[in-house]
Amino acid sequence: CVKVKRNQLSRSILGLPHGDTRREAWLAVDSFSSAWVSSWPSAQIRCEAREFREIFCTYLGRESPAVRALVGKSIACSGRGPPRVCDAFGVQLGLATLNDRAHGNCHDDIFSRVIGDALPAGLRGKEEPREIFSAVIPPVTLNGTAGTRGKNGIVPDGRLHCKLRESRTARCTGTRGQAHPSVRWRGTTVQRGPEQPPAEHLLEGKTIHRGGPHYMSARARDDGQGGAVADRANLVQRDYEARAAALDAKPHVQAWNNGSRDAVSSVLRSFGTVRSLVVGAYAEASDDLHQLFDCVVESASKQHWRRIGARSAKEARSYFATTLRRAWGVHFAREFARHRIRRVVFVGAPRRQPGRPLATADGDWPALSAGEFAAHALRVGGAWAGGPPGRR
Repeated sequence: CVKVKRNQLSRSILGLPHGDTRREAWLAVDSFSSAWVSSWPSAQIRCEAREFREIFCTYLGRESPAVRALVGKSIACSGRGPPRVCDAFGVQLGLATLNDRAHGNCHDDIFSRVIGDALPAGLRGKEEPREIFSAVIPPVTLNGTAGTRGKNGIVPDGRLHCKLRESRTARCTGTRGQAHPSVRWRGTTVQRGPEQPPAEHLLEGKTIHRGGPHYMSARARDDGQGGAVADRANLVQRDYEARAAALDAKPHVQAWNNGSRDAVSSVLRSFGTVRSLVVGAYAEASDDLHQLFDCVVESASKQHWRRIGARSAKEARSYFATTLRRAWGVHFAREFARHRIRRVVFVGAPRRQPGRPLATADGDWPALSAGEFAAHALRVGGAWAGGPPGRR
């Protein structure tokens, strides 16, 4: 019987010590993690050969083909701490503090895809909705000055009008401090809350990497499937409340709000709990992301079933669920593979001192020059320098 053999394999893997990558992978993977197995390559779902090798080995919890030949070499970390040493799994490479944009690229590419699929599916919303705080945070703080990104930690990755259950991210414990199977959702470390009517939700995306504190947590060790992403998801609301309080404490923010010391926090509270969209190194996702996936599939089925030639929304739902699960799962796994591959160049390289990053920030790009644009506009006659577009 397949189930008996599966249970035997599970007991054997769970007998491995905490921290073993095979045990870690077994407890992490979900329906997104394994989507690449049954996915045919297409224009939207494809991987290069080296990316596929990384995805395959990571899924099984084995050594990384990209770095296993570099074991023992130092990693050119930035900062003043001791250098990291490369391991066969690429764990230290993923955790290293480097002068690159690999962490940001991995995060942005994943959640741009998620929000980018939710909007065409028929959900109302926006990616990075800065305007929700525009009335209570000065523009220079909210958007940043020239040459900066305005990273204040308060702007979520998305805002969507959808039907999600009541947020429950805390660890559901049994008599011994572990998640009891009777209160878990499909063996995961969370207990789903009751259904709620459709509402505006703020969505915050997070990515976590192998070897970090969330994969080493008790929740990841003891509680069942998806413990690492659930552990990270449980911190998102607390982090937002702390950032809002920090902004409210700034004198220039208080002056902007006529002396109010609670303006930013009040806006944040008006949206309820910030929903945690966490993707882990094994392409697994937190429960809020699985709920959002269900909302996207349901909306797409109702909105577009006639357009694809289905006989009903119910028939279209199977198609959208399969297509989007494969697309998201392959995309998640591929971005983490690319994250590791992008960083291989730092293994064995001389250490860089803190300062100018290898990848220049937006403000250092020579093309971002208002003066050069004004000169160009005068040459081509398309706009009057310093005036409104189109004026001669």
